[in-house]
Amino acid sequence: MASPSPSAGTTTACGRWAVGVTCTHLGCNIANPSLGGDVSFSRIACGCHGSQYGRDGDVREGPSVRDLPNYAVLVQQDGVVLIDAQEQVPIGTRLATT
Repeated sequence: MASPSPSAGTTTACGRWAVGVTCTHLGCNIANPSLGGDVSFSRIACGCHGSQYGRDGDVREGPSVRDLPNYAVLVQQDGVVLIDAQEQVPIGTRLATT
């Protein structure tokens, strides 16, 4: 169930979620700092061509017109958190934290 594409996971009081960090414009790896990308709690920014996304992966500024994919998050019995990048879920989907 390893992720075949770069992704970032986040946990807040609202739950856990995961967002792909391959830009939907031309496929740049947003998480690669040498390309000038930025993945933070408040935004995701592609350094290649300037696309901006909200923390849920929704497009805020182009040139990209497609949101970043959101992936299923699973917690194993031993507490290990996994991102299943083969199962896309709607933006805003959260796994409840306990």
